[in-house]
Amino acid sequence: MAFAVFAFLSRRWGVVLTLAAAAVGVARVWAGVHYPADIAAGAAIGLLAVGAVAAYRRSRISAIELIRARWAQPSSARR
Repeated sequence: MAFAVFAFLSRRWGVVLTLAAAAVGVARVWAGVHYPADIAAGAAIGLLAVGAVAAYRRSRISAIELIRARWAQPSSARR
């Protein structure tokens, strides 16, 4: 889950934080605080949230690039 979030910034941090999140999940099951399904459901919800945010960011970035490209054209080419 953390990999998906931090892979935008740095692949290395994404891997490190994904391993840390997995270790915390295993530790919580081991300690008897959560069932494995709790951890899996939390990871699934987190991945869905990250996917939604990533899709939104991609759509906003492509819209901004489209606007910039449009305004970069000479005024005679816009018509």
